[in-house]
Amino acid sequence: QGFLSEHSKDSNLKFWELEFVSRSFLYKQVRRMVGALVAVGQSRLQPHHIQELLAARDLMAYPPNTIAPPYGLFLKHVEYYQSGEPPGCLASSPHEHPEPAQTALIDS
Repeated sequence: QGFLSEHSKDSNLKFWELEFVSRSFLYKQVRRMVGALVAVGQSRLQPHHIQELLAARDLMAYPPNTIAPPYGLFLKHVEYYQSGEPPGCLASSPHEHPEPAQTALIDS
């Protein structure tokens, strides 16, 4: 039984594309974010639990079944600030920010 146990091979779902923008990423951070989103989609977590997990700032707060496995996830694209430019603040939407940031596009 895989991470997406309710996913049917007969469904039309080919992949999910998720985009994460940040100045940097912590070890397994993207796997935790993807896993938490899938858990909400499968009703194993409620949306308010995501806010609680973020507020806890503790990796041990994440239930073990909410970390996406590494297979099926891959880094598609990374952008960096140009040398000498200060990173500044990221806008709420990457399209509103004229300077590139680190972006992780995940295909599953």
